[in-house]
Amino acid sequence: MKKEAIFQIRVQCNDEACEHMNLHLSIASYDDQGSLRKVDHTDATPIQKDAIYRVETSIPSAAVAVSVYAVPQTGPASDSVVDNPNFSLTYEIFKNEEKIDTKKMSINRWGGAQIIGLRYE
Repeated sequence: MKKEAIFQIRVQCNDEACEHMNLHLSIASYDDQGSLRKVDHTDATPIQKDAIYRVETSIPSAAVAVSVYAVPQTGPASDSVVDNPNFSLTYEIFKNEEKIDTKKMSINRWGGAQIIGLRYE
């Protein structure tokens, strides 16, 4: 039997380009048999530079699947790729308040980016 824990994802961006994006976070909770128990999420929120966004499991879980969506609010001011390089945001995964993973996510200013269903136990 897998030990259950409270999991959390935290996301932050320190690039002003993020302020043209909306952020949606989702964390699906699973029991030790792999059955989905609950999905906790944030609504799509305009990102503010240096703000920390988070969502955590509302029930102890044996495993989780984490998803991050960054969606443009509007298109970039310029059509030139050189004027609109990708930027990154950082997300961290915590299990019972202990950090277990840190990753950077590259965001395209026209199409955004998504990471769906990263599994953690």
